[in-house]
Amino acid sequence: AVRGAAFAGSPFARTALGELADVAAANVADLRAYYKGYYRPNNATLVVTGDVRPADMFAAASNYFAAIPAGPIPVRAPLPPPGPIAHPTLHVTADYPNALVDCAYRIPGDLDPDAAATQVFANVISNTRSAFYRNLVLSHLALSYNAYADTALHAGILHVVISVRPGVDTTRVRQAFRTTMARSLAQGIDPDLLAAAKVAGAREAVYARDSISGLGDRYGYALGVEGHDPADDDRAVDALDPAAMNAALKRYFANPCVVGVLVPRTAGMSDGANLNGSDAVRDDFSNRPPGGPIVL
Repeated sequence: AVRGAAFAGSPFARTALGELADVAAANVADLRAYYKGYYRPNNATLVVTGDVRPADMFAAASNYFAAIPAGPIPVRAPLPPPGPIAHPTLHVTADYPNALVDCAYRIPGDLDPDAAATQVFANVISNTRSAFYRNLVLSHLALSYNAYADTALHAGILHVVISVRPGVDTTRVRQAFRTTMARSLAQGIDPDLLAAAKVAGAREAVYARDSISGLGDRYGYALGVEGHDPADDDRAVDALDPAAMNAALKRYFANPCVVGVLVPRTAGMSDGANLNGSDAVRDDFSNRPPGGPIVL
């Protein structure tokens, strides 16, 4: 729902999985036409990771795939740019133990020069030394929160999903987050937190290189989709300084493009009612582990 509202009327509103209705309505002829149109060797990238010799892999690839003929690839129309941001607030109810607030920002895609700054900012927000942690968790407004970037080539969203402490008004949480973001933009990025965020990003890249699947994903996306060496992404992050970060953050984080509020469904609460948190779930945990009995 948040993605759909952030990119309303644009193909970016859909994930790569597409629409369930389209999958349900597809027939054999549709699938065969799609396969014949796009599954061609000149539209594919083979990534091999592991303890292998390049010459052996090139020889094996030639042996198994060279006989498959190339063919024309369907021409795809350029994606229209996303429309103006309407800044909606979405309210939903669900069977969930506590309320959630998702402050979502539209950010540039992976090929944009600002991609590194906007994605590294998620690590800055998540740092337990940040003002966000102090004003949300240590202030007892939130149980926890998670900041992460969901990006593709040409567009993305940075989500800050806040798990609201039971009994706390979701409006207070939203205001605390918004005030903290405004102060962060006004005061500028903390150089120490930026350095820590860059280290965190570098650590994630090292972990990916230490994994066969992670290495394959990293090189497959960078070389096969983005069209460049993954080391270019590392260099872009390493080159970030406070001035570049502050300029990018003011462009993209002045206001959330969408705020999603999930409120737990409780007895007597109709969908969409009392969404300001006055009837939020209150739980003293006395009847649940570890304070209460464990039922096996």
